[in-house]
Amino acid sequence: MSRKKKEKKHYDTRMALASADQFNAHAQVYIRQALKDSADSSRTYSLYSISSVISSATMLSLSLELYLKCLHMLVGNEVNQTHHLWTLFKTLPLEIQEGIRSVYKEKNEVDDEKLAAVQVVVYVGKEKPIGPEPSLGSTGPVDIKSVLVRSSDAFETWRYFYEKGKLDEYKVFNYEFQRILLICSAVRTYISAIMDIKMSEQSAVVPKA
Repeated sequence: MSRKKKEKKHYDTRMALASADQFNAHAQVYIRQALKDSADSSRTYSLYSISSVISSATMLSLSLELYLKCLHMLVGNEVNQTHHLWTLFKTLPLEIQEGIRSVYKEKNEVDDEKLAAVQVVVYVGKEKPIGPEPSLGSTGPVDIKSVLVRSSDAFETWRYFYEKGKLDEYKVFNYEFQRILLICSAVRTYISAIMDIKMSEQSAVVPKA
């Protein structure tokens, strides 16, 4: 019995880019509020607030995923069928990786004083776990590789967040929105540059009479 031939996928770069931009815009609705709330250290968060974190984190990670896949499409790479952000980044051409690193590093140094992440502590059970709550603080190194590795599974983590708690144990989750936003911006800059080059090349072709 012959196997059914797998149908080749066809990708629409502009549609993917438009979707990525919209996911990014929706994610920032919560982020703008989080930056305002950071000035109020006494603020307590409701279940509604946590659901806003979940929604924003899911959309922003999907936005970055699509931006990275757009770059693969533009340079003629086969699009890896994965949500894993670091895998999508490290399989880009090296010169593009280095260019994005450079743009990200420059932006990161300017925005270093901004609130960089939201940390969420969860547990499952009627009573709080015995023992001290986990200490919160720095998420770790802020170079692009470290951020992408830590956030590589963010899309799956946050969209399935309702099942991530552990019985009678604290678990800490980090939404590094400021760094991810900066990476999105750096990748988006490269996408625009490549698309501009392609458009100028097409307009330079004079059709034969």
